[in-house]
Amino acid sequence: MKRWRLGCLGLVFLLGACATDPGVRVEGRVDQVERPPGAMNPVAGASISVDPVRVLLDDPAVNQATKDDLKPCADGRYPLEAQYADLTGDAVPEVLINVWACPSALLLEKLSGLPERVVPIERRLGGHVYTIRDGKPVALFATQERGGSVEQVGEGEIAALRAVYLTGDAPCCPTSSPVGLYRWDGAAFTEAPR
Repeated sequence: MKRWRLGCLGLVFLLGACATDPGVRVEGRVDQVERPPGAMNPVAGASISVDPVRVLLDDPAVNQATKDDLKPCADGRYPLEAQYADLTGDAVPEVLINVWACPSALLLEKLSGLPERVVPIERRLGGHVYTIRDGKPVALFATQERGGSVEQVGEGEIAALRAVYLTGDAPCCPTSSPVGLYRWDGAAFTEAPR
Protein backbone atom coordinates (compact mmCIF):
# COMPACT_ATOMS: atom_id res chain seq x y z
CA MET A 1 0.00 0.00 0.00
CA LYS A 2 2.83 2.41 0.90
CA ARG A 3 4.60 1.69 -2.40
CA TRP A 4 1.34 2.25 -4.26
CA ARG A 5 0.80 5.59 -2.49
CA LEU A 6 4.40 6.68 -3.15
CA GLY A 7 4.10 5.59 -6.78
CA CYS A 8 0.93 7.64 -7.24
CA LEU A 9 2.48 10.67 -5.55
CA GLY A 10 5.54 10.32 -7.78
CA LEU A 11 3.37 10.18 -10.89
CA VAL A 12 1.36 13.22 -9.81
CA PHE A 13 4.62 14.99 -9.00
CA LEU A 14 6.02 14.31 -12.47
CA LEU A 15 2.82 15.47 -14.14
CA GLY A 16 2.35 18.52 -11.90
CA ALA A 17 3.43 22.08 -12.45
CA CYS A 18 6.81 23.25 -11.16
CA ALA A 19 5.71 26.66 -9.88
CA THR A 20 5.83 27.56 -6.20
CA ASP A 21 2.41 27.08 -4.58
CA PRO A 22 0.97 30.40 -3.37
CA GLY A 23 -1.67 28.47 -1.39
CA VAL A 24 0.89 26.74 0.83
CA ARG A 25 1.72 28.41 4.10
CA VAL A 26 4.99 27.44 5.76
CA GLU A 27 4.56 28.49 9.37
CA GLY A 28 8.14 29.48 9.95
CA ARG A 29 11.02 28.41 12.13
CA VAL A 30 10.48 26.45 15.28
CA ASP A 31 12.06 28.06 18.33
CA GLN A 32 15.43 26.54 19.07
CA VAL A 33 15.19 26.18 22.82
CA GLU A 34 17.55 24.04 24.84
CA ARG A 35 16.04 21.68 27.39
CA PRO A 36 16.51 22.75 30.99
CA PRO A 37 19.06 20.71 32.97
CA GLY A 38 17.50 17.48 34.23
CA ALA A 39 14.63 17.57 31.74
CA MET A 40 13.78 14.18 30.31
CA ASN A 41 14.13 13.53 26.61
CA PRO A 42 10.95 12.30 24.91
CA VAL A 43 10.67 8.55 24.99
CA ALA A 44 10.96 6.88 21.59
CA GLY A 45 7.51 5.84 20.49
CA ALA A 46 5.80 8.37 22.79
CA SER A 47 2.26 8.94 21.70
CA ILE A 48 0.06 12.00 21.63
CA SER A 49 -3.59 12.50 20.91
CA VAL A 50 -5.37 15.73 20.10
CA ASP A 51 -8.90 16.73 19.19
CA PRO A 52 -8.27 17.71 15.55
CA VAL A 53 -11.53 19.67 15.31
CA ARG A 54 -10.62 21.77 18.36
CA VAL A 55 -7.05 22.26 17.06
CA LEU A 56 -8.34 23.69 13.77
CA LEU A 57 -11.09 25.80 15.35
CA ASP A 58 -8.64 27.32 17.86
CA ASP A 59 -5.96 28.12 15.24
CA PRO A 60 -6.44 31.76 14.13
CA ALA A 61 -4.49 31.05 10.93
CA VAL A 62 -7.04 28.48 9.69
CA ASN A 63 -9.35 30.17 7.19
CA GLN A 64 -13.01 30.71 8.03
CA ALA A 65 -14.26 28.58 5.13
CA THR A 66 -12.47 25.57 6.60
CA LYS A 67 -13.83 26.31 10.07
CA ASP A 68 -17.35 26.63 8.64
CA ASP A 69 -17.06 23.14 7.11
CA LEU A 70 -16.05 21.55 10.43
CA LYS A 71 -19.48 20.19 11.26
CA PRO A 72 -20.43 16.52 11.47
CA CYS A 73 -21.47 14.96 8.17
CA ALA A 74 -24.66 12.93 7.76
CA ASP A 75 -22.81 9.86 9.07
CA GLY A 76 -22.01 11.72 12.31
CA ARG A 77 -18.26 11.97 11.65
CA TYR A 78 -16.34 15.17 11.09
CA PRO A 79 -14.99 15.70 7.55
CA LEU A 80 -11.35 15.24 8.40
CA GLU A 81 -8.65 12.69 8.98
CA ALA A 82 -5.88 12.96 11.56
CA GLN A 83 -2.70 10.92 11.29
CA TYR A 84 0.24 10.83 13.68
CA ALA A 85 3.86 10.51 12.57
CA ASP A 86 7.24 11.71 13.83
CA LEU A 87 8.14 14.21 11.13
CA THR A 88 10.70 16.25 13.08
CA GLY A 89 12.94 13.45 14.37
CA ASP A 90 12.33 14.18 18.06
CA ALA A 91 10.63 10.81 18.73
CA VAL A 92 7.33 12.59 19.39
CA PRO A 93 4.65 12.32 16.70
CA GLU A 94 3.29 15.33 14.91
CA VAL A 95 -0.34 15.37 13.74
CA LEU A 96 -1.30 15.73 10.06
CA ILE A 97 -4.90 16.89 9.62
CA ASN A 98 -6.62 16.82 6.23
CA VAL A 99 -10.02 18.48 5.93
CA TRP A 100 -12.69 17.85 3.31
CA ALA A 101 -16.27 18.85 2.65
CA CYS A 102 -19.23 16.54 3.39
CA PRO A 103 -20.02 13.94 2.22
CA SER A 104 -16.63 13.00 3.52
CA ALA A 105 -15.38 10.04 1.53
CA LEU A 106 -16.18 7.14 -0.73
CA LEU A 107 -15.36 3.59 0.22
CA LEU A 108 -13.63 1.57 -2.42
CA GLU A 109 -12.91 -2.11 -2.13
CA LYS A 110 -9.26 -2.83 -2.73
CA LEU A 111 -8.02 -6.18 -3.93
CA SER A 112 -7.32 -7.05 -0.30
CA GLY A 113 -11.01 -6.63 0.47
CA LEU A 114 -10.33 -3.85 2.98
CA PRO A 115 -12.11 -0.52 2.46
CA GLU A 116 -9.91 2.53 1.93
CA ARG A 117 -10.99 6.15 2.15
CA VAL A 118 -10.86 8.00 -1.14
CA VAL A 119 -11.61 11.71 -1.06
CA PRO A 120 -12.48 13.27 -4.42
CA ILE A 121 -10.18 16.21 -5.21
CA GLU A 122 -13.04 18.73 -5.31
CA ARG A 123 -13.92 17.82 -1.69
CA ARG A 124 -10.41 18.40 -0.27
CA LEU A 125 -10.17 21.68 1.66
CA GLY A 126 -6.56 21.60 2.81
CA GLY A 127 -4.02 19.98 5.08
CA HIS A 128 -2.25 21.03 8.25
CA VAL A 129 0.73 19.79 10.25
CA TYR A 130 1.06 20.52 13.97
CA THR A 131 3.56 19.61 16.65
CA ILE A 132 2.63 19.56 20.30
CA ARG A 133 4.73 21.75 22.56
CA ASP A 134 3.98 22.11 26.27
CA GLY A 135 0.64 20.40 25.64
CA LYS A 136 -0.44 22.90 22.98
CA PRO A 137 -0.54 22.47 19.19
CA VAL A 138 1.91 24.60 17.20
CA ALA A 139 1.37 24.94 13.45
CA LEU A 140 4.33 23.84 11.34
CA PHE A 141 2.81 23.75 7.85
CA ALA A 142 -0.49 24.29 6.06
CA THR A 143 -2.06 24.36 2.62
CA GLN A 144 -5.53 25.88 2.62
CA GLU A 145 -7.14 25.71 -0.75
CA ARG A 146 -9.77 23.56 -2.38
CA GLY A 147 -8.10 20.44 -3.71
CA GLY A 148 -5.24 20.59 -1.19
CA SER A 149 -4.00 18.00 1.29
CA VAL A 150 -0.80 16.84 2.98
CA GLU A 151 0.65 13.35 3.24
CA GLN A 152 3.73 11.90 4.88
CA VAL A 153 5.99 10.44 2.18
CA GLY A 154 9.14 9.65 4.12
CA GLU A 155 11.05 10.40 7.29
CA GLY A 156 10.78 14.14 7.81
CA GLU A 157 9.08 14.59 4.43
CA ILE A 158 5.58 15.64 3.48
CA ALA A 159 3.91 16.12 0.13
CA ALA A 160 1.52 19.03 -0.32
CA LEU A 161 -1.01 18.21 -3.01
CA ARG A 162 -3.10 20.90 -4.64
CA ALA A 163 -5.42 21.42 -7.56
CA VAL A 164 -5.00 24.08 -10.23
CA TYR A 165 -8.26 25.08 -11.87
CA LEU A 166 -8.51 27.11 -15.04
CA THR A 167 -11.63 28.75 -16.42
CA GLY A 168 -14.05 26.06 -17.55
CA ASP A 169 -12.62 23.23 -15.43
CA ALA A 170 -15.26 21.09 -13.74
CA PRO A 171 -14.86 20.71 -9.95
CA CYS A 172 -13.86 17.07 -10.42
CA CYS A 173 -11.26 17.76 -13.03
CA PRO A 174 -8.60 20.41 -12.38
CA THR A 175 -6.16 21.28 -15.14
CA SER A 176 -3.32 19.95 -13.01
CA SER A 177 -2.63 18.51 -9.58
CA PRO A 178 0.94 19.49 -8.68
CA VAL A 179 2.70 18.07 -5.65
CA GLY A 180 5.25 19.99 -3.60
CA LEU A 181 7.74 18.03 -1.53
CA TYR A 182 8.77 19.57 1.79
CA ARG A 183 11.51 18.36 4.12
CA TRP A 184 12.09 19.05 7.79
CA ASP A 185 15.41 20.90 8.08
CA GLY A 186 15.62 20.81 11.88
CA ALA A 187 13.57 23.96 12.36
CA ALA A 188 10.92 24.19 9.62
CA PHE A 189 9.51 22.46 6.56
CA THR A 190 11.24 23.81 3.47
CA GLU A 191 10.46 23.03 -0.14
CA ALA A 192 12.80 20.39 -1.49
CA PRO A 193 14.62 21.17 -4.72
CA ARG A 194 13.20 19.48 -7.80
